[in-house]
Amino acid sequence: MSANVFADITTPKEVALLAELSARSKAIRSLQGHFVQKKNIAVLPVPLNSTGQFQFEQGKEVIWEVLTPVHNTVRLTPQGISFKNEQNENKAVPQQAGVDVVAKIFMGVISGELASLDGYFLIQASGDIKNWKLILSPRSPSLAAYIQNITLQGSEFTEQLDIAETNGDNTHIRFTTDKVVRKAE
Repeated sequence: MSANVFADITTPKEVALLAELSARSKAIRSLQGHFVQKKNIAVLPVPLNSTGQFQFEQGKEVIWEVLTPVHNTVRLTPQGISFKNEQNENKAVPQQAGVDVVAKIFMGVISGELASLDGYFLIQASGDIKNWKLILSPRSPSLAAYIQNITLQGSEFTEQLDIAETNGDNTHIRFTTDKVVRKAE
């Protein structure tokens, strides 16, 4: 790990945990699984619940397929984001400033590619390799205008993701990993 990655981390325990989590994520070629998502919107009295499945291929894409309540698919690549709705119509997101950044951040969060996230967030690590927690706080004022923080928790893989937005909305996602393909050593 280069000297500038995780430069804000000061304790040797945090550095070691982040290094181990980064090495583990780089060893994964692909992941597949399911998720349950609960979105609390500050102005709504009840949360929006959804379920679905995800597929991740290292360095290439994340496919996020919502199965209930409305079927749609989001495909994230390092180049951007595209959507497929219930009628199977593809909708590319116009390549506006920031779309590629959102795609990279989301791919980094899902994959655990921590080095790519370090440029966007201050990362606080706690726990150990079997029970870890990361809190990501935005570095830039433009990102901090939307995201208060992102919390990731897990053991072998990310099991829980919480996003706290500055407008009072929050998202809680539970992951179940069904299939893992690791890179050959």
